[in-house]
Amino acid sequence: MMALLCCGKQRLSCLAFRVTEILPCCNYFAAHHAERGEFQAGETAFAIAEKTIQNLMTKSYLDSLIYKLPIVEPLDMQMSGLTLEEPKMTRQPPKKQGRAILKTATVKPPEPQKPSGPAAGEVPGIEVIALSRTRSEILRGRIASSIRAGRLDVAASLLEAVATHHYVQQDVVPQALVTSQMHLCQGLERLINDPVYCVLPESSISCPSIRTTTARRRPSTAKLPQTGTDTTSSGDKRNKVVAKKPRPRSPSLVKAEADSLRLAQEGMNSVFSLARRVSSTATIHQITDVLARVLIMRSATSSPALNAQVSANRLAHALEAGRMISILRESTAIRVEGQLSRTKYIYDWPDSNALMDQSNIETTESFESATFQAEYIDIMPRSWTAISLTLSESREDILICKMCARRAPFILRLPLNRHSSIDCDEEVFEFEQGRAELQDIIALASRSASEAQDMSRAKARAEWWNAREALDARLKDLLINIETIWLGGFKSIFSKPVQDPDLLSRFQQSFQNILDKHLPSRQKSGRGTQASRVNLDLQVLELFVGLGCPSETNEVDEALMDLLYFVVDVLQFNGERNAYDEIDFDSIVIDTIDALRQYHQAVKNKDHDDPEQHTILILDKNLHYFPWESLICLDGRAVSRLPSLGCLRDRIQQQQQQQQERLGKSQKAIDGLHVSRQDGASVLNPGGDLRATQERLEEPLQELTGWEKIVQREPTETEMKSCLEDHELFLYFGHGSGSSYIRHRTIKKLKKCAVALLMGCSSGTLTEAGEFEPFGTPMSYMHAGCPALVATLWDVTDKDIDRFSVTVLEKWGLFGGGQPQYSLVKKSAKQRGKNKVREVEKTGSHANDPVSLSQAVAGERESCKLRYLNGAAPVVYGVPVYLA
Repeated sequence: MMALLCCGKQRLSCLAFRVTEILPCCNYFAAHHAERGEFQAGETAFAIAEKTIQNLMTKSYLDSLIYKLPIVEPLDMQMSGLTLEEPKMTRQPPKKQGRAILKTATVKPPEPQKPSGPAAGEVPGIEVIALSRTRSEILRGRIASSIRAGRLDVAASLLEAVATHHYVQQDVVPQALVTSQMHLCQGLERLINDPVYCVLPESSISCPSIRTTTARRRPSTAKLPQTGTDTTSSGDKRNKVVAKKPRPRSPSLVKAEADSLRLAQEGMNSVFSLARRVSSTATIHQITDVLARVLIMRSATSSPALNAQVSANRLAHALEAGRMISILRESTAIRVEGQLSRTKYIYDWPDSNALMDQSNIETTESFESATFQAEYIDIMPRSWTAISLTLSESREDILICKMCARRAPFILRLPLNRHSSIDCDEEVFEFEQGRAELQDIIALASRSASEAQDMSRAKARAEWWNAREALDARLKDLLINIETIWLGGFKSIFSKPVQDPDLLSRFQQSFQNILDKHLPSRQKSGRGTQASRVNLDLQVLELFVGLGCPSETNEVDEALMDLLYFVVDVLQFNGERNAYDEIDFDSIVIDTIDALRQYHQAVKNKDHDDPEQHTILILDKNLHYFPWESLICLDGRAVSRLPSLGCLRDRIQQQQQQQQERLGKSQKAIDGLHVSRQDGASVLNPGGDLRATQERLEEPLQELTGWEKIVQREPTETEMKSCLEDHELFLYFGHGSGSSYIRHRTIKKLKKCAVALLMGCSSGTLTEAGEFEPFGTPMSYMHAGCPALVATLWDVTDKDIDRFSVTVLEKWGLFGGGQPQYSLVKKSAKQRGKNKVREVEKTGSHANDPVSLSQAVAGERESCKLRYLNGAAPVVYGVPVYLA
């Protein structure tokens, strides 16, 4: 009997192995092929998985797992009659007991004699439910693959089939996800066939884009010129030209596309709360991606009665949700691990109430779109701007969200290949191309940096420098391509917010006059009146003035052309029709340049005394690899980065608490955290092999009084923990990030963490983990509550990074009594000229103002001989920090 049971368990284990190991592997390979566009290979893998699950679900196979017992002997029949429902209190004689059992057994003689056995209807039923769920997972994978391949009819039929299968609560979220993805793709397909919105998938979209103060005629009742295939554009005109013959839109098509997008949004909203509690971070990212795409499309196609501000808040909430939830989960796991390590009885079951403190519960429950603006955006200082960058799941679009206190978020959807639709000759520069180019540059730079110390001949040194300078030029060209192709004219979203609304209103009127003058829709009779005019949102106009004053050194022609096509599209989607080939874009550019010059001259005449502006980048897990801070549009600007908006909120609360403790509520303070210059620790050349670095930095470090200093010896983990936890400032000059002296898990569990400068190779690199969140030293410091961390994204050479470190600490005020001592650093005449110009520009009312750490880093990138290869590597994680 035991042998039969063991064999049965072995067969059931074999079934479990097929379900839990083989089928997920097939599913994974199929999804991997689909993501790479290898749809035929993906279908083959899905077919194997589905064939396997069908074989497992056949009745013959399930019956074979259960051994059929022979005809039941009397003893077995007697044993089957035993029951515990009515226990006997008195012992009966053996004869009576046997007769009682036989009498009970004879009541149901047919059941034991069934060939399938008494348990034959129970075990397969349980197994079929599990197998049915697995089959539903396979079908959902096929649906996702069919959607990627554009076979929506196949996906729709599979979706109907999977809806009839048995599923439990764990299947609610993935089922709603594929359903919403299906509705979204159906809506996009209808948009492509729509005469008005056919250009929407490859057009830039903003939310909000128009002001909804006046009533307008919607696209459903207006007429649109037909798309002409035989008409070509001239100059920079689009190749998707609209011809002149108008035709009305189909009302049924309008309703169908609106219903598809609405159903997709409702599906994601219905499961978002559940997904936040039970789903993986990868699933949450998929949900937020679908929700963001739906909302950005609805913002461009919905009626003007929709409140633009509410839509912008909801869209910003969707963009930030995935990052915030993933960081919050990891923080919770760190706290749980810390609680378990300190508990007295380590084998006791953890108490969830004790592990989840009240602040974390409040943060989890309050993260709703209704309170998002007040709790995460309006608490930012007026001089701070948070800009999040998110790459879509398809990696074809980038979504940028600009958030400032007491202003509605402003969101842009930028297709990375939109320039190829404007100019057929334009070379396509996709995300994967930019990423591969950066990876190749960094790999070659790391190899050359490690080979630098082996050179002894002059020719070898010259070849080495030539190779490094070539890599520096390649990196510069890559950043230029990112700015001009991916961002284009929308790079001005990184500019500081307009401080004078009166001047912006004056520019708005000038720009409206320009449009009235050149747009055919406003030159025809009955059009162009105030009642039917489409008014652009003021944040759209800020994109124009954010380009700066046009000059010989600041050519804005191409950027303006990108923005003007965007404006024409906005008017197109809101009922104002214009054929691209009928618009004189060159004349509009000339007039707009004159209006921009007048605006910036007026700003200069007013001589605004603005505080130092700071930009905080909230980067998607796919975008942290790029040195965004070194884009030309951000050159010299105080910029830092953070993994989520929740991390920014934590540091703002930390700043508010510090201001109350140190400065008092009534005293005006600079927006940022403050650290004491007398409370610090440093580790210099712990490996003992960086003698040149030690010679450059040992003397200025010795001048810092009251500091804990470790020089030319390896610190213990206890010493490193003390440096970070017991001081306000920590400087590290050695190899890497110092992770060989202190573990990441130790850093994460620190009660508090000092402002840190880790000036080693690749100290700020984050390691990507596929669908999981990236990890690395910066994430450990952020979880520990570090206000600001300066680290390098890739390997750098010691002389350049030492030069950079000295100038940054001088500019910040830590070295040299706060006055820059440029004599410590040798610079070329060209670099000295640039620094002189920069110093002249900073004289005046802000000459004696304190400098934040991020501003010091931004201002001293030019001190590196290789401006991009070495100067672009250091970045700041965190918020502005000043020396007290």
